[in-house]
Amino acid sequence: MDGTVVSLIDKVPVLDCDGRLAPGIDLPAELEIPCDVLDWSVDQAGRRSAIIRLHSNVEDRNGRTVFNVEASTLTSRA
Repeated sequence: MDGTVVSLIDKVPVLDCDGRLAPGIDLPAELEIPCDVLDWSVDQAGRRSAIIRLHSNVEDRNGRTVFNVEASTLTSRA
């Protein structure tokens, strides 16, 4: 939620749990990456966000695995 854009780089089997990264797909592509929600917050403008930790040791180019993301970007699986 700080406006930072990150690139996640890893092998397709690690990043793609839904089979969306088929040969010939247009990139960038939206993916669902499993994560744990560590905390929730609401900023002064009323926007809800979550601190998340990505699963499978997925990290950005700087080695971060914990991110602050807009709540609307998260989905839940039962």
